[in-house]
Amino acid sequence: RPLLDPRYLPMKKFFFALILNSLFIIRPLPALATTSLSLTSSTDSPQVGVSFTVTINTTSTDSTLGTDVVLTYDPQVLEFTSATAGTIYPNYSSLTEQATPGKVFISAVSDFTKGVIPTGTFATVTFTPSKPGKTQIAFAYQPQATNLTQAIPFESEKTTNLITQAPVPLNLTV
Repeated sequence: RPLLDPRYLPMKKFFFALILNSLFIIRPLPALATTSLSLTSSTDSPQVGVSFTVTINTTSTDSTLGTDVVLTYDPQVLEFTSATAGTIYPNYSSLTEQATPGKVFISAVSDFTKGVIPTGTFATVTFTPSKPGKTQIAFAYQPQATNLTQAIPFESEKTTNLITQAPVPLNLTV
């Protein structure tokens, strides 16, 4: 009866833990999904008084319910002119400047029956420089923030931002 002998109990715990751990190690890990955003400008050197466009691009392997983009810019150097929806999502609910100058909020959602894998042009924003200077257009982003730039998974019990790395800002000299 060595199995019931208390001297063998620590050894049984060790082998049980070893077998349990090996079950998790042998199982293949799920592929890491990625969603990212980027900005491209229609010009490298915008001119005062001449409108230019900034394209919001997205690349993803995730099925999403929707994406919210909050862009920030210096209202002393750039003036928001307009925003045009892309063709990724069927519904763009907001293409307007926030009440606070220096922010543009664009929200898009799926039709709620199936997810959207957002790859391509999310939206195009037009700005007009009002004075010369160095400036930046950036995504307002914080990991897991639900009130800033985010991509929401289609099937999830909890709200999770699928964008896990801060998008790179667009630096300009007018």
